[in-house]
Amino acid sequence: MFEVFFFVNPLGTLCYHNEQTVISVLNEQQLSASYHLVPVVSMANIQTDLRRRGCSSCLQQFNQTAAAMKQAQTDFYALKMLVGNKKARRFIFNLQAKLSQQATFSQMLVDQLLHQLGINPALLANQFCQQTVEKAIQHDQQLTEQFGIQTTPTTVIYNYEKNQTGHIFEGAISRADLDKVLTVNHSSSIHLL
Repeated sequence: MFEVFFFVNPLGTLCYHNEQTVISVLNEQQLSASYHLVPVVSMANIQTDLRRRGCSSCLQQFNQTAAAMKQAQTDFYALKMLVGNKKARRFIFNLQAKLSQQATFSQMLVDQLLHQLGINPALLANQFCQQTVEKAIQHDQQLTEQFGIQTTPTTVIYNYEKNQTGHIFEGAISRADLDKVLTVNHSSSIHLL
């Protein structure tokens, strides 16, 4: 049994490709896994996102990117509480997929993705869960600090069948390195936890 933690930029296209690679390889090898998605919004994450997208780092662009990331993160946690982890995770995956196809983050895009998942966008306007959402964000921020996550994407994979071995991948994951983690106890090119 594998446990996978995806520490991601909620708008990140590289994050999306890593998530899909890990899920694809685990499915191909018919390995059982549980997934945890942790959207990370930080100053460094925003700046990295702007550089990856080739955007200027002017204050206006920084603020727009920060607001979009924060909204996506908040929407994820609200969905997680209101409709469950799987649909919340699917929302982020679908959002990242659309952004990787050159879509622009907007409320209209969010609403479209929610409708595709069978969720009424008005559900997110409900403020009753705001404190719970903030607590969940703080909890995952502590998890991010506990793992020492500095950049996104970062993927942590635990293998509970092999002495609870943990591996951490910062940045892009190659299928070759992932295959090594899934079949061998350790590799020199992979960081052990």
